[in-house]
Amino acid sequence: MRNLDYWLTYTYLDTKRDYLDYPQRIRPSFTSPHTFTVAVKRFFQGISTNVNVSYSYAAGRPYYDIRPGGEAGTRVYDSGTTRPYNVLNLHVSKMMTFFKKSKFKDYSGFAFGANNLLGTKQIFGYHYAYNGQFKTPVTLPAPPFLFHRRLYEPRHRPHRRPAGRKRIKSSVRELNSEFKV
Repeated sequence: MRNLDYWLTYTYLDTKRDYLDYPQRIRPSFTSPHTFTVAVKRFFQGISTNVNVSYSYAAGRPYYDIRPGGEAGTRVYDSGTTRPYNVLNLHVSKMMTFFKKSKFKDYSGFAFGANNLLGTKQIFGYHYAYNGQFKTPVTLPAPPFLFHRRLYEPRHRPHRRPAGRKRIKSSVRELNSEFKV
């Protein structure tokens, strides 16, 4: 299909570490054994619109409550695996010109994005109280959100050397790069 970019990525990670206060070799809490991403990007030339959709999955991460105790100096009092991570994102950007008939053309754009369309509550691990009686989930600081962005930059007179042309191109590039999935 014309003007369509897509990619699939898969990662497998099997690691164990004897690290800091770990009582034995265990999987670190920042690792996920399986991750998968699919991204599709399409530019619709007729309407100067770019649409990006991406989906990411990661298998659950291990978590541990490691506290002093036991023969090795530390002991695992609680452990488990978090729920799998799932996120679906959608981004749309449109390039346009507000003053088509003017001799002073402009570059304008409008962008819209929505992250975590599935609305899943991602849990990345747990923080434990010092005595281990309470555990608090580690989550994202912000809920699923929408955003938009506008860009307007006039071009300079055609009979003069455009002093801001590099700036205009970099602004358009910046707008486009923000929506790469």
